[in-house]
Amino acid sequence: MPPSRRTRKRKQQDEPKHPEEEQPHKQRSREKAKRPSNNEVMLAGTKLTKGLGTFKASPSAQSISSAANRNRVLDLDVSYVGKIKVPPKPPKPPRHRRWKHRGREPLEDPTQLPDDWTESEPDGPNDYDAQIERCEERIKDNIMVSRFQEKLEALKEDKAQKDFWIDSEPFGLTWPVIQRLRVLKDIEEDLSKEDPYDQLLTLTDIMKLEWNDGLVTYWVKDRQLCQPRPFNWDEVDQLKEKYAQGTSFWIEGGTAPTPMPLNLSVGSTPDRYLMHYIGCQFRIPGEPVTSTISVMDDTGASICALYEADIKNLMHPRPRVIPPEMVIGRIGIRTSNGGITPPVVRLEVNLLSDSNVLVPWTPIQAIVFRGRYNGQNSNRLLGPTLRYMAFTATAPDNTGRLYMSNDRNGLLSSLPDPDITLAAVPDQKVLPHPPGVPAFP
Repeated sequence: MPPSRRTRKRKQQDEPKHPEEEQPHKQRSREKAKRPSNNEVMLAGTKLTKGLGTFKASPSAQSISSAANRNRVLDLDVSYVGKIKVPPKPPKPPRHRRWKHRGREPLEDPTQLPDDWTESEPDGPNDYDAQIERCEERIKDNIMVSRFQEKLEALKEDKAQKDFWIDSEPFGLTWPVIQRLRVLKDIEEDLSKEDPYDQLLTLTDIMKLEWNDGLVTYWVKDRQLCQPRPFNWDEVDQLKEKYAQGTSFWIEGGTAPTPMPLNLSVGSTPDRYLMHYIGCQFRIPGEPVTSTISVMDDTGASICALYEADIKNLMHPRPRVIPPEMVIGRIGIRTSNGGITPPVVRLEVNLLSDSNVLVPWTPIQAIVFRGRYNGQNSNRLLGPTLRYMAFTATAPDNTGRLYMSNDRNGLLSSLPDPDITLAAVPDQKVLPHPPGVPAFP
């Protein structure tokens, strides 16, 4: 007798199910149940980082780049110019309503201006023609004439400098290319005096390139390894390993064409100079040595800054000089004392608090100052890592503490609730400082 629908169903219920026969929706439910929560992920990270022994020994900790990505075939002969969508520039805000002073004498007292009048205008910082036009309007309108005459003279000087740079280069070059050429020429001048990493040959060929926002090219000496393409750390590791043995590597286009400015819930108390220093761990990709270095968290710093001695301490055996293959380029840095063109290396950084991971191992670029840090020279700088990898906050409680967390709610719950009417800015002049140490290093 053929089995009925009921007997078939009973037989199927009696038979044991194999794991692979489990319904897809049940498999997803089980996987979701096994998935750790955010707190559990942090606890797992804590166990890994106890004493850093297990963490350093894990294969993934040797380098952020994955082995699978490092071995993939790269389309180095393909140009990505025009293929990568660049985010559109925000529309220019409308101009403010123009107001004219009708009196005979210039209006020099800002308190007599209308409430909706503003000196700020939506002109670009490099649009000198528009800024000059705005100053001339203010002078014609008889508004703070002395101030705008002084500003007008400064803008004309800046415009003359820009025009001089444009006229000194071949006709038709874009302004970003001209700005980059100015930086490269400063680097060339420094390298002509001393070229410890054999980069001058690379620099000469880079000067022939067009600037493409958002794209980079990779170089070894005078050899261009690829067409313009998006930046990728895995590709850098793969190409360095293949081509940069005993010589430096250069990433062109990874920064702005102009010189850069240098300037878990955790709290960082400011020092006597009201600056925040944070203990971070640094290492070289592929090297087991780590070093905890106190770096200043300067919100104006666009890149990490360390010293030659710091980099050498990350290597075993400790070398006499930094190996050329560690260097991935040079950049122009703008400081209050002028400009410098230090070499750039690739490092990895993390930030721990009581063995809890606040910022996991993260690939960064760092400029390298000469010599060692002695407390009197330029500070070591963390760069923008903390702002991109963690939640940060301060509170008007007169302590100047910097609060950091990898959890938004945790950060908010750790903040104090002070009376803001009692907040005050400390006076630097009355703070004591040790003998022999300048008050403003």
